[in-house]
Amino acid sequence: MGYTFPEKIISKLGLSRLRVYGGVQNMFTITNYSGYDPEVSSNALFSRGIDSKSYPNARTYTLGFNVSF
Repeated sequence: MGYTFPEKIISKLGLSRLRVYGGVQNMFTITNYSGYDPEVSSNALFSRGIDSKSYPNARTYTLGFNVSF
C-alpha cells in the first residue's frame, strides 16, 4: 500500500515527488491447524507432515519511501 503526496505540499520542501509505501507478508493464517505451520514439508519418509523442530513462515514488514528532487 502506498501514498503519493500532492505536488502542492512537497514543492514547499524542495521535492518534485514523494511516495511512502508499506507492506506485510504472512500477516496471519486462517486455519484450524494447531501446530506452528500448516505448510510443513519434510523429506524424511516417516515424518512427512510433522512439524517437530520446524519454524513457522516468517512475517515480513516492509516500509519505504521514494524521493525525487
